Amino acid sequence: MLAIESIKKISIILTLTVSGICSCSLAEDSRLLPLYNQMKEATDPEGQYEGWLYGLSQGNTIPENALIPSFPVNTFEMSTRDIVIRDFNTEEAGRDPLFGLKLCTNDSECQSPDNPHAQCQHLNTFYNGLTGRDTRMCTGATDQILDDLFERIIQAEHRVDIALYHPYTTGRFLAMLRSAITRLGMTGKSVELRILAGFAGLSLSHPGLDGVSGEETLRFLTEDLSKIPDQQVTVYLAATHTSWGLRHCDGATLNPLQRLSWNHSKLIIIDDKQLITGGMNLTDQAYTRYVYDLMYEIRGPVIQLAQAFTDKLWESACKDTDNPFLSHTYKYDKAITCNICPEAINRPTLDSQGQVPILAIGRTGCGLLPDGKQANPSDYALTLLIQSSQQNVYIAQQTFSVLWDTWPEQAIESIAGSDAMTALASVLLGGKNVYIILSSMGRSALEYDVNRTKPEEVWQKVFSIMESLNSNSTNPVDEETLKKGACDRLHLATNRFGPDDTWPDGSSPTNHYKVVMVDDDLYYVGSQNLYYSNLQEYGFIIEDPESMKQLKKVWWDKLWKHSSRTEYHPDSCSALTSF
Repeated sequence: MLAIESIKKISIILTLTVSGICSCSLAEDSRLLPLYNQMKEATDPEGQYEGWLYGLSQGNTIPENALIPSFPVNTFEMSTRDIVIRDFNTEEAGRDPLFGLKLCTNDSECQSPDNPHAQCQHLNTFYNGLTGRDTRMCTGATDQILDDLFERIIQAEHRVDIALYHPYTTGRFLAMLRSAITRLGMTGKSVELRILAGFAGLSLSHPGLDGVSGEETLRFLTEDLSKIPDQQVTVYLAATHTSWGLRHCDGATLNPLQRLSWNHSKLIIIDDKQLITGGMNLTDQAYTRYVYDLMYEIRGPVIQLAQAFTDKLWESACKDTDNPFLSHTYKYDKAITCNICPEAINRPTLDSQGQVPILAIGRTGCGLLPDGKQANPSDYALTLLIQSSQQNVYIAQQTFSVLWDTWPEQAIESIAGSDAMTALASVLLGGKNVYIILSSMGRSALEYDVNRTKPEEVWQKVFSIMESLNSNSTNPVDEETLKKGACDRLHLATNRFGPDDTWPDGSSPTNHYKVVMVDDDLYYVGSQNLYYSNLQEYGFIIEDPESMKQLKKVWWDKLWKHSSRTEYHPDSCSALTSF
C-alpha cells in the first residue's frame, strides 16, 4: 500500500536554489516536504527537470479573491430557470459585433417572461479605450468571468504569457482578449504577449479543428491596434502539437492516448506578479453555456516555475516551425508575419511575498523532450497527494475514464499501485473519507465535458481495488467489514449546484473541474485530470489552511450541498449501513 513516509516533528529546513527561483525554508511540520521528496526520488532523482517541470517554492500568497469561477458562486443556490445564459451571435441586428451580446440602455430591454430578472450592464471589458466608455449589453451569469480576466490582463507592465488548450480562444473570450490588447496599446507601454495553444492542425490555413487559422485569429486580436499610432504592443501566437502518435515515446504502447500529445495546461501569467491557473478552456461554446469550472490566482516566486514551463512550450513550438503538422507560429508587430518566434527571456529572480509553500508540478507527455523521453512527475505527485490524507479527500472531476475504458494508469511502473484509483482505495481502507463530484453523464459521445463513466462503474472499480489490496494485506478484514467501510466512506455524487437536476432545455449540469483537496490544508489546482491522457499539464499543490478553508466555504461546500442528493451507493449497501 502506498504511503508518504512519515516524519517526526523535528526541525526541518529545506533550502533550494533552483534556476534562480528562490531559497525556501519550510516549516518543520510542512506536509509538502515529504511529498516533494518522494515524488522527486521516484521520478527525477538527479533533478534534471527541477526548476521548470516541477519545484518547491516558499513565500507565496493566495489573494482574497483568488477564486475565478465560470459561474458566480451566488448562482449555486438558484433554480436553473433564474440563471440567465446568453448566446453568442455577432450577425443579428442590435448585437455588439465583437461580444455578440444584445446592446441595451436599460434592464427592460433584456428581460422577457423567461428571464424577468435579466440585466443591462456595463462590463469593463466592453471599453477598450476606443469604444464607448459606457457601452451596455444584456449580460448573463457567465459573463462576469470576462471582467475577472480582463481586469487582470490590463494590469500588465511588460509581459503576458497565456498557455491554453485548443483552440486559441473563441467567442466572447476572444473579444475580451482583443479588448485587453487594445487597452494595453492605449497605455503606450511596451508589452509583449505570448499566446500558445495546444493541438495544431494539418496546415497553415486550417491549424485547428474550428477551421480558424492562427493568422486570422491574430489579425482579429490586433485589428484595433492599427488605430493607435504610438502603441508598442507585440503579440506572438503559436499552435503546437508535440506528437501525432508517430514519434517514438518511451513507455508508450500502441494506445493512442499514450502517443498523442499537445499542451493542455491553462496558464495566464501577468508580468512576474500574477498567475492564473485552473481547468478552463477559454471557449465561448463551453463556458458561456452550461459548464462549471474555475480558475485560481496565485502570487509569489512560484510564478517563475510556471514561466520556465511556458518557455519550454515555446521552445518546442519554435523548433518545429518547419513542420506544419506540428507547429505554427505568428508575430504581430505593426504587421503579421509567420514562422517567427519570440526571443529568449531573461527572467529575474522573484522575491517572497508571503508564507504559503507551493509545489509546482507538471508533465511533458510525448514529444516535448528529445529522443522520445518523457517526464511526468505530476502523475505521481497527485497520487501521493491523495495518499497523504489523514482524514478526508475531496475531488471534483469531469470523469475517471474518457475513451476505450482507460482508467488512471500507474504513475511509476516500478511502484505497484501508483495510480489515483489505487490511492483512493488505499485511503478508504485506512479509514479515511472520500468525497467525489463527477460531471453528469452525457446523452451522446459528442457532448462537451460530460462524464464517460457511470457512478456504479466508478464505485465498483474502487471497491474491486480495495478487495485486491485487502486480500494482499497482512491483516485482512472480512468481506462484510470491507463492504461496510466502502459504503460508509466512499461518497460518490454527480454535479449539481441548486435545486434542479437539469437546465430548462433538459440538459444536465456538467463540470470540468480539476481540483483535489486533502484534509484542511492541502489542495491541487491546475489543468490535470485524474483520468489518463498523455498531454502537457501544469498545476500546483498548495499548503495553506486559510485559503483552503475559504475555497471550501465559498465553492466546495455549496457544490456538495446540492450534489450530495445524487450520491450513489449499490443496493447491497442498504443492508450494511444507513446513510
